[in-house]
Amino acid sequence: QTHNVYIAKTGGSLSVRKCLRRNFMSLLSLEGSMELHRGYSEYSIDGEEEEVALGPVNHLIFLIHGVGEAIWSRENVNIPDFAEDVHYARTSVNKKMYTGWKQECDKATREGQELPSPPNRIEFMPIQWSDQIHSTSSTVKNTLMSTTLPSIPKLRVVANDVVFDVLMYQTPEFCEKVLTTVTERICHVYDKFQSIHDGFITQGGTCSLVGHSLGSVIAWDILSILQDNMDANTLEATTSIQDSSLLRLSSFDGYQAFANDDAEGGGKTGTWGPSLTKKMSMVIPFTPKFTFLLGSPLGMFLTLRGALPVFDNMRLKSSPTSSVIETIGGEEVSPSSPFSLPGSVYNIFHGSDPVAYRIEPLLLPPETDQGDIPPPPFLVPEKRGMRFHVKAKEIGDNVFNAFSGIIQNSIEKIPDSSAQNMLSKRLLVPKKNKKYLVHNFALGGESTRVDFQLQGAVVENEYLSAVSAHTSYFYNDDLLEYIIQCAHTT
Repeated sequence: QTHNVYIAKTGGSLSVRKCLRRNFMSLLSLEGSMELHRGYSEYSIDGEEEEVALGPVNHLIFLIHGVGEAIWSRENVNIPDFAEDVHYARTSVNKKMYTGWKQECDKATREGQELPSPPNRIEFMPIQWSDQIHSTSSTVKNTLMSTTLPSIPKLRVVANDVVFDVLMYQTPEFCEKVLTTVTERICHVYDKFQSIHDGFITQGGTCSLVGHSLGSVIAWDILSILQDNMDANTLEATTSIQDSSLLRLSSFDGYQAFANDDAEGGGKTGTWGPSLTKKMSMVIPFTPKFTFLLGSPLGMFLTLRGALPVFDNMRLKSSPTSSVIETIGGEEVSPSSPFSLPGSVYNIFHGSDPVAYRIEPLLLPPETDQGDIPPPPFLVPEKRGMRFHVKAKEIGDNVFNAFSGIIQNSIEKIPDSSAQNMLSKRLLVPKKNKKYLVHNFALGGESTRVDFQLQGAVVENEYLSAVSAHTSYFYNDDLLEYIIQCAHTT
C-alpha cells in the first residue's frame, strides 16, 4: 500500500483525502486529521485501561456548566468547552484511583497479604443548558443580536454570550426555563444510567451535584426547590395533628419568587431561593450526597436577593438566645444560621478567582464585625495534606501576628497618647493577633464549614492567576482528590 487515507476537516465540512506515505509535505497539511484503516487496527484511548480495571460505578456526579458555554463550545475557539473539562476530570479521577489501588496491591504483595479489590468507579455526567437560552429560535436572543452594534464584534460577543447568561437568569421566566431544563436533563440521564447499570441503587449507589460559576447558583436553586418540596410533604403529613400555621418550617421563609409580607413587622423579607413565575413541582430524583459550588458567585446572588436578614430571622427563631456565645470544650462557639439544604454543601474557590464569593458571612449575625469573620480553611485532601509552602506561609503569618501583638501591647502601655499615636504611625503596627470564634455551619453537612480555599502555587501572582483561576477547577489535583474522598466516604 503506497497511500494513506485521512478524514480531514476544512472549515465546517469533512472530506476524505489520499496522500503518498512518503510525501512529508502532504502529511503536514493533514495534521489534526484522522487516519482511516481497513478492518480493525490497534488503538488506545486515554483512560480506558484504568476505567476497565476499576470496579462498577457506585457514585454518579452531575456537573452543571456556568456562563460563556455558548462561546467555548464554538468550533473556532481553542479554549476547552465544558464537555472536555468533564472528560479530563473523569479520566484524571480514574487514573488517581487506579494508581492508588496498584500501590496497595504492590504493598500487599510484598507483605504476603491478599490483594485488595479495585475501588468503585465514579462517573461524571455533564448537564448542558445554554442551548435553551442561546438557541436560534429564542426571540430574546434574536432581538438582542439585532440591536447589537456591528463595531468591536469580538468584545460584543463576550457581552452577548457571557454577561447575557447572568442577566437572563435574573429574570423569573428564563430562570424557571433554565431550572426546568437542568432538572429534566438530570432526570433523563439518571433514568438512562439506571437502565444501563441495573444494580446502581440496590447496591448503595449515590449521586452528587457539582456546579461551576453560574452553574453553582443553578445547583443551589435546585437544592432549594428540593428542600422546599421535602418540607411541603412534611407539612402536609403533619397538618392532621396540629395547626399548619404553627408548623410552618423556617426553610419556607423567603423561598417564594417575590418578597413575602412579614407578618410580624409588616415589612418585606428577602429570599434565598430562585425567582420564578410559579412554584416548581419537578425536582431531582435523589438527595445529593454532596454539592460542590466551584468559583461560585452565589454569595453575590444571595446578597442581591436579600438573604442575610432571612437567615438571621431563621437563627433568631431557632433559638431566642442564639446571640449568646457559648463555650464548648474550652472554645467559644459563635451562633450561626441553622439554615441547611439536602446533603453537604461546599463552596470551593481559588483565592484569585474574580467571580467567586463567600457564603459563610451571610450565615452569621448581621452585626458580626468584618474582623471577626474567620478566613476560609484550605481544601486539604486526606491523602495529600497541606503543601509545605502553604504551611510555612501560615506559620510565618502567625509568628508575625504574634510579634505584632507584643509591639501593640508595648505601645498601649505608653502613657503619652501623642507618643503612642506617633509610634503607631511609624511602625504601622496591625491589630493584635485575632483569635477567631469556632463556627459550626449546618449548611456544611458532614463538614462544620462551608467556604474552602484551594491551595496556591509556590510562586503565584494573584493578578496573573486571576486570568486563569476561574477555568482551572477541573484541573486542580486537590479538588479531584477531594471528590474521590467525599464520594467514597460512607
